[in-house]
Amino acid sequence: MCEKETTDTVICQEEPAPATYSPVIDYIGPRIQELCEKKHMSRYRLAQRSGVPSISISRYVKGLKSPAVTTLEKLCMGFGISLSEFFEDIEFQPDPALTAEQNHMLEVMSRLSDAELKNLIAYADYLSARKE
Repeated sequence: MCEKETTDTVICQEEPAPATYSPVIDYIGPRIQELCEKKHMSRYRLAQRSGVPSISISRYVKGLKSPAVTTLEKLCMGFGISLSEFFEDIEFQPDPALTAEQNHMLEVMSRLSDAELKNLIAYADYLSARKE
């Protein structure tokens, strides 16, 4: 970004670095890189398999851009994994606004596969419907 100070001088400032939004955002770029290496896949190949442009993938890896959830789902399809598998290494952080039981339930849920989570939700719906 440059501003003209006088007729002869121009002052230029560096663009600010992208803001860090959360530990999850900081996790995405390195995780994409890790999965590419683990699956012996170039970013170009990931772009072909997922339908996400390789320039966007490069920006995610560099932390310059954050993908939408739908884009993350496409990347996961390109890797052949689920969205929950993409985030499997993130440690659960208890929410101080919730009770110990609620935090425990969320922690347990974070370790379930997509199918197991669907079964748990169906069972919880069944239990709550019985009380009505």
